[in-house]
Amino acid sequence: MRGLQLEALKDKLKEEYKQYYQIKGEASQLRMTALEVLATALADQGNVDKEKMLKALREREQQRSTARKIRFLQGKIRSGSTTIVSTTDSLGKRQDITEKTAIERAILESNKQKFSQSAHTPFYQPPLRD
Repeated sequence: MRGLQLEALKDKLKEEYKQYYQIKGEASQLRMTALEVLATALADQGNVDKEKMLKALREREQQRSTARKIRFLQGKIRSGSTTIVSTTDSLGKRQDITEKTAIERAILESNKQKFSQSAHTPFYQPPLRD
């Protein structure tokens, strides 16, 4: 590609985009074919009927597709932010937190607990720590 002229590179890029969009258009059909091959392999591996496995795989694929569409409609695919955090208090009750500062406080507290679990072990105490 480095030896080609600018016009030849543009033509090659155009051809590659055509091929990309052709494959992209056939994506769902290719995915179903891949699921059939996977169902056959899983059926051969275990004592499972191929039709049952294929039905389960297709159902899972449908659920994933529906969930992806819902996330898109809710605007969560692009945002990536945390909007709710569930915590458990000392009595064992679950509590949902939706305020930004409270969410940050809960996440920091959880991280502090997680990363200080081994603070009482011998390797974290002097002289081994030093």
